[in-house]
Amino acid sequence: MPIQRVFLDWTGPGLDAAAEHLADRSSSVDYVDLQHLVVVLPGGRAGRRLLELLQRYAEGRSLPLVPPTITTVGALPELLFEPERPAATGLARDLAWLRALEATAPDDLRLVSPRPPDRDDTLAWADLAATLAGLHTELTGEGLSFADVAERSRTLPAFSEAPRWGALARLQRRYLDDLARLDRDDPYAARRAALDARACRSAREVVLLGVAEVNAVLRAMLCQVADRVTALVLAPASLADRFDALGCLRVDAWRDAALHVPDALLDIVDTPSDQAAAVLHAMAGFGGRFASDEIVVGGPDEEGVAPLEQQLPLH
Repeated sequence: MPIQRVFLDWTGPGLDAAAEHLADRSSSVDYVDLQHLVVVLPGGRAGRRLLELLQRYAEGRSLPLVPPTITTVGALPELLFEPERPAATGLARDLAWLRALEATAPDDLRLVSPRPPDRDDTLAWADLAATLAGLHTELTGEGLSFADVAERSRTLPAFSEAPRWGALARLQRRYLDDLARLDRDDPYAARRAALDARACRSAREVVLLGVAEVNAVLRAMLCQVADRVTALVLAPASLADRFDALGCLRVDAWRDAALHVPDALLDIVDTPSDQAAAVLHAMAGFGGRFASDEIVVGGPDEEGVAPLEQQLPLH
């Protein structure tokens, strides 16, 4: 059964439309009962705002609210399976990477880092461990281990990094074995294991709200519980072909999309500082109708964002 997509018109605030849609799914007429839902948003701030709107909706109808579970994309996987072991804390994982590096043979270590840090340079070793942890998180999120990369690299004639990835695979194995000896799991590896075992389940309905992208592992996990998943897409149904089966953006479909922005909404300025001033002027024009967490400022690059970060706290 495919994941259901529901398109909410974007002519008004998206969270307001989503709150009303969710409240209409209440399983009771005596109160707004949403405890059967898990609502997934891109970030925690949006979740807090959604809860406020649901409370306002219930109060406007003089009904009590039983809220849904509200979570983020990053925290959703652990709601879809039962881990075999407790997840290791971030500190425990950092220390496990350091121990794995310490136990690495000199030849492998030179493959991982051509110039390994001095043995007494604790900060440099911590930085190297953090780099490995970030690489592990990124690849595991796409369903790949270091050993997978090493194996695939052997089929690429022009790829000369196969020995390095082999060393990385051995190091990653030591890291995971070290956590297992402590009766702890790496959360990202545990997600992939649950996916491979087809162990994903959900007793409650999962609602994806405004989720623009998910990694390969979470996507596959959601497909295992597809009959329990609804994607709320903050766009009109006429643009359905620009969103995939999970309601995420199809980047290729948006790359050449025409944006019909009226000239009256454009303000042409010269420099990043002028741009920051124009943003402040636009905000002042709201007349206090919006709280700071109801305003989103998007910048195309670091050069344009820095003046904003300097000016906004002053106002």
